[in-house]
Amino acid sequence: MSRLSTLLTSEMPVYSVTVPSSGKKIEFKPFRVKEEKVLLLALEEGTEEAMLRAIINIIENCCNDIEDASDMPAIDIEYLFLKLRAKSIGDTVNPIITCPYTEEKIQKEINLNDVVVVNNKNISNKIKVTENIGVTLNHPTVKLLLENNFENFSYMGIEDSLKVIALSLEEIWTKEEVFNSNDLTIDERLEFLEQLSPDSFEEIINFFEDAPSLEYKLKYETSDGEERELSLTSFEDFFA
Repeated sequence: MSRLSTLLTSEMPVYSVTVPSSGKKIEFKPFRVKEEKVLLLALEEGTEEAMLRAIINIIENCCNDIEDASDMPAIDIEYLFLKLRAKSIGDTVNPIITCPYTEEKIQKEINLNDVVVVNNKNISNKIKVTENIGVTLNHPTVKLLLENNFENFSYMGIEDSLKVIALSLEEIWTKEEVFNSNDLTIDERLEFLEQLSPDSFEEIINFFEDAPSLEYKLKYETSDGEERELSLTSFEDFFA
């Protein structure tokens, strides 16, 4: 980095944010033209993967002590980027949402500082699937999604969803022994999941559905004069 660039960097403010999954405090600086260019190029490409890779790049460049952002769960990536975007470009966004009741398009201003993380702290990652057998689960990292070439990260079909769960298995255990996922092939893990009862599999699904997520209660009025409220929980909702 040149001396002039170093001078500019030294003048930038430093902020801190608490990462949702671990509670760790991370320091960051607002992104610059260099990072914004990466983001704009990803928007031009128009794919979810390009956008995700750009966001990872920006987080690694702007946050202290993050060498590989793709090792983080998706909620951390999303939350960090919202905070970065708020301090770099502005606190507000103006997404266009489709009302589920009237199908009309509504554009509303959202303050990104009002977006919260909903976290069910009571849910355990250790789940008994029979009287004697249980599993230990991890929330999937962004790297897991990218390395396995899932075409759509937000809306997966049953096969992709089952594969994500299989890849997120950390252990399968009984009272006598523990099977580490690193010692099992993906086919062995998939076969194990497919042999579960629907009730047991539902408990595993609940672990992923209750994962920490973004939330913003959007209040708006439709053309029929009705006051309505919509929960925005997807990262894409804020930049539609």
